[in-house]
Amino acid sequence: MRRTLLTTAILVLYAFALAAQYQWRLLPESPQNGQKQDDVFFLTPETGWSVNGSGRIYKTTDGGASWTKLIDQPGTYFRCIGFRDSLHGFAGNIGMDYFPNVSDATPLYRSDDGGLSWQPVTTISGDTPTGLCAIQVVTPDVIVAGGRVGGPTHLLRSNDGGATWTSSSLEGLIAMITDVYFSSPDTGFVFGGTDANIQLAHAIILRTVDGGANWTAVYESARPFEIIWKAHFPTPETGYATLLSYAPNTLERFVAKTTDGGLSWSDRPLAGNGAKAFGIGFLTENTGWVGCDNSIYETSDGGETWTPKQVGLYVNKIRVIGKTAYGIGVRIYKMEP
Repeated sequence: MRRTLLTTAILVLYAFALAAQYQWRLLPESPQNGQKQDDVFFLTPETGWSVNGSGRIYKTTDGGASWTKLIDQPGTYFRCIGFRDSLHGFAGNIGMDYFPNVSDATPLYRSDDGGLSWQPVTTISGDTPTGLCAIQVVTPDVIVAGGRVGGPTHLLRSNDGGATWTSSSLEGLIAMITDVYFSSPDTGFVFGGTDANIQLAHAIILRTVDGGANWTAVYESARPFEIIWKAHFPTPETGYATLLSYAPNTLERFVAKTTDGGLSWSDRPLAGNGAKAFGIGFLTENTGWVGCDNSIYETSDGGETWTPKQVGLYVNKIRVIGKTAYGIGVRIYKMEP
């Protein structure tokens, strides 16, 4: 009997330890603009940048404890950001004719001084994108960017560290691009929707194995009112993507998952409460989080079950670096073991 009670006590303590293993907290000095903010990128666990639709870019060098405003440019909707090193970075603008009060038609900016100053990128060949929603630094030389939500759709690519860029139209293949992910300079994915009208859109994922010259559809949801919002691959084989749904007649929500490197995808239930799923990030192939309008949801079994964490509203992007994660929503939130 004593051994049974001891075993039970150990199991209970172990369960509490697991529950407390990953804790999200608000960064009280983090930027805010009164609405859902857009992207956060960390080069190291201490050094990172954030952007929002009010035309502001911020930087932290102490893991989010304090932030410095680098630029305040009303009329620009900074949607995404990425740095290839401590000095050279790129920020994407959503562009005009989608959100109100956006007057800047420049799709891409660059910085060569760690974000202190930003200049429009003018070395784009091909059809210039209307706007961008995602940037990925694949290698120090290869950088990709895609957009936009609501269309039209383009993929930007640089093979020389951002000195020059080539733009490719993906019209006819995908109507919205909301995220990009390349596992190598040749193999990658774009995520979005099949129609610029959300009422007609289905979530879709395209895959390339030749750097973006050709694309193949590897996933399309069966439901209208749905698009892919963000994706994350914690391992080369395992990846996840949020399915952002505006369906008026159902509360079921899903996450798409792959276990074969993106060749095939299947749906996993997320929540039955109509939550809108935005950012996603995984620490391991099984443990990760989805940022929704009402909370951050956590899974420890590969997306089979989810638990609300009751922190973070409208977390639009989750970045995982090492054993630390950052999520940007109405505020910026940090997860540490």
